[in-house]
Amino acid sequence: MTVDFESYLRAAVRSYFDFLAGEQDIWLTSPANVEAMPHARNTPEMLAVFEEVRTVFADVIDRGLAPKVDLDYLAASCIAVAREIGDRMMARRPLDVEGATEFVVNLILGGLSGLPRKVP
Repeated sequence: MTVDFESYLRAAVRSYFDFLAGEQDIWLTSPANVEAMPHARNTPEMLAVFEEVRTVFADVIDRGLAPKVDLDYLAASCIAVAREIGDRMMARRPLDVEGATEFVVNLILGGLSGLPRKVP
């Protein structure tokens, strides 16, 4: 199964936002409390997420399906954007998982063209 960068990115962001939407009861009682949202800290789980995202991005780039850019920065920035937009999505009613997903995907895809390329 071949997955291009955009498809992977959209699926990953959508899954994260669906997870957040499922946790909305926690957000309703304490939206500013980061401690109530363990996925929003640098836990072993979040470090594992970073490694997973970085590994998948490396594979997609190696297959020529995304531009060759700095993998660490790309993975970190995609995670950071998704986390921040996820926070804002959770503060809105009604929740708009689809709108937030498309915003993040388009922001990242649009920004890729401006990034410096890595020389192999």
